[in-house]
Amino acid sequence: MLIPTAGFSKVIGPGGAEILVRHCLQKLLERSRYRRLEIVVIDGGELTDPLLEDLRLLVESQLGAKSWQHLRDDSPYDYTTRINKAAAAAHGELLLQLNDDTELLAVEGIELLIQALARPDTGIAGALLLYPDGSVQHAGTAIDNLAPRHAWAGSRPEALPWGTLRGQRTFHAVTAAVSLCRRSLWERLDGFAERFPINYGDVDFCLRAAGLGQRTVLVPGSQWLHFESASRKLEEIPPELSVFEQIWGGRMGGPYGVDHYCSAWRMLLRKQSVDLG
Repeated sequence: MLIPTAGFSKVIGPGGAEILVRHCLQKLLERSRYRRLEIVVIDGGELTDPLLEDLRLLVESQLGAKSWQHLRDDSPYDYTTRINKAAAAAHGELLLQLNDDTELLAVEGIELLIQALARPDTGIAGALLLYPDGSVQHAGTAIDNLAPRHAWAGSRPEALPWGTLRGQRTFHAVTAAVSLCRRSLWERLDGFAERFPINYGDVDFCLRAAGLGQRTVLVPGSQWLHFESASRKLEEIPPELSVFEQIWGGRMGGPYGVDHYCSAWRMLLRKQSVDLG
C-alpha cells in the first residue's frame, strides 16, 4: 500500500482537526478485513519523529512486524516522484495507491479490488469515492472533449441511471486516490510518467495500460470517502492539461470526442439545475 503524504490536517468530525494520514490508516486498520498489507508512507519531511513512531506502532500493532516502511523525499512535492519511489520500495506483487485524504467505508473494499484483478485482461481496479455528504466524487474517469472527467461528480448515487453502480465497468481511467494494479504491469509501464508530476499521471498510466491490452475497471462495491484535495495545495498545481492534450488528444477523439457516460451526467446536471430553478 503506497501512501504519499504532506502531513496535512483537516476537520473531519466533531473531534476537530485530524492529521489525514493517521485518520486514513486508523480507519483502514479498524475496518478492513484484508490484513496482508505492507504500508509504505512517503513524505517530504513534514511528518515529525513522534508522529512517525505513532504511525509505526499503530500499523505494526495491527499487522505485525515488517508491515511498515517510511520513506522521505526531500525534493519539492511531486506526486509522481513519490509514488514511483514508494512502489520501488514495496515488496508485494500488488500495488495499492492510496491518497492520505481517503477513508475506507466498505470492510471488503480491498478484497474486491484484488478480486477484480483475477481476470488476466484487467490491469487496474479503482474504487467508488464519495464526498463526506454522500454524493459521488469519483465513479470512473472518461476522456471527453480532450479532458479527463469525473462523471457523476456531485450527484447523489441514487440519482444515477439504473445499473450504473451495480457491477464492474470498464473506463478510460480511474483515479489514483484508490487504485490497485499488479507490480508486473507497473514495471512494464515504468510507473507514472515524469511529464505528469501532479495531475493526470493516473489517467496517462491507465491509457498506456490499455495499449498493452489491460482494462481499467471501476469496482463500485469498494467504497471510500474522499476529502478531495485536502492533501495538497491546489494553488501550487502546475497546468498539465495542455501536456495531456498534446499526447492523448488525437488518439481520444480530439475536441469533438464526446463520451456517452459524460453526456448522461450532463443531462442529469441539467435536469437538476432546471428542477432547482
